[in-house]
Amino acid sequence: MKTLHNNYCNSKQGYLPLFLSDCLDLLDPVLTFDRLMGGIDLNKYLTDIPEYTTGRLRYNPVNMLKTVLFGFMTSGYCSLRELEDNCKVNIRFMYLMDHQTPSYRTFGYFINEILQDKIENILNDINHAIFNDEHVDLQHLYIDGSKFEANANKYTWVWKKATEKFRYKLYEKITAEIEEINAEIAWSGVQITTNPEYVPDYLNEIVEQLVLLWELDTSTFVYGSGKRKSKEQRHYEHLTTFCQKLQEYIQKIEICGPNRNSYSKTDNSATFMRIKTDYMGNDQLLPAYNVQIGVADEYIAVVDVNHYRSDMDCFVPLMEHFKQTYGFYVAEKEMYKDITVVVSIFISMLLAILSIITTKDLSKYEPNQQQRIKAVIKETSNAIVFCTAISIFIICVFLIMTAIDFDKYQYLAKGVAVVIYYLLLVLLLNILLIVKRMGKLLP
Repeated sequence: MKTLHNNYCNSKQGYLPLFLSDCLDLLDPVLTFDRLMGGIDLNKYLTDIPEYTTGRLRYNPVNMLKTVLFGFMTSGYCSLRELEDNCKVNIRFMYLMDHQTPSYRTFGYFINEILQDKIENILNDINHAIFNDEHVDLQHLYIDGSKFEANANKYTWVWKKATEKFRYKLYEKITAEIEEINAEIAWSGVQITTNPEYVPDYLNEIVEQLVLLWELDTSTFVYGSGKRKSKEQRHYEHLTTFCQKLQEYIQKIEICGPNRNSYSKTDNSATFMRIKTDYMGNDQLLPAYNVQIGVADEYIAVVDVNHYRSDMDCFVPLMEHFKQTYGFYVAEKEMYKDITVVVSIFISMLLAILSIITTKDLSKYEPNQQQRIKAVIKETSNAIVFCTAISIFIICVFLIMTAIDFDKYQYLAKGVAVVIYYLLLVLLLNILLIVKRMGKLLP
């Protein structure tokens, strides 16, 4: 017997639920992400958007910012085409964009024109929101770094030392050229001064003076085979070429700067260095960046990108970046607590000395010796009281400085630090004086 299955409905028709949030799990990452971003004021980063009074309505910029951040959060690197496709087929992205589907060009304009200079501030605000909720300990930072290859061509290097060598060779050529010109214009009584080093402006001035002296007309210069150039034209072209080359060398050295020896022509911020992945197999230097990451309680607290080849050179910039972001150095407040403990130990030691000398038996001494010993005990007690007062004052100052906002009161903090160093020196001298007096008092 044959069984017939007849469908009397359209399987593609609409069905409940109508809200995308009902299709997501309660612990879905997009819901947690959306709840976290809802507690951050994102509109302050979207104030540069131009206003248009004509055309269709603009996509919601807050939703686009959430979509871009969530795309990079889930994929590590998300292309513009992937963002466009996810907004059409991925429930999570459809939930963030409220069923809107921007094109890849819209995402590209939004990232390059609106978010380009604000990404770091957005990261800091997200970190502050997470750290306040999770009570992250920023006094202990775990630092690690790695080198990442730049998006630049491999054979576009510029070496600073080679450039400087070529520049000094060019100085010698310029000097030889000027000496030859001086020999030819000796009849006019004009002499061009030669120097160990030259600048482009000086060469341009020489060219202008020679044009007036020789009455040159650049439109009459000859080029090509079968035509002979005059000496004046050769000198003019040589000096012009030297000026352009010297300007090029100066620009390359300025791009390198004082802290690195190379850069890439297609990415001036990248430095040639050895990286872990040597896929070319010839130990060749590749254009890369040194990325340093500081982690606190399994959260990325600070990120710094440098062009230094060594990790040691990246430590100080990373710590300065951390202080600029959070207002203090790592373990700075812990240092104040340690110093407070040390000063407390000094107080305990001084009080113990005071108890020893006040309980000393003077009956076995003669009257004159008893008076002298009492005088020493009195002076020593006064010194101990003075040292104790200084120590208590230092402890109070350190406790106050742990709560100071160093960005607002940095000059006050520096002044208090100088006073504390002076008081510590006075404290040390008084302790030495107490020890000396105790040597006289205790046989």
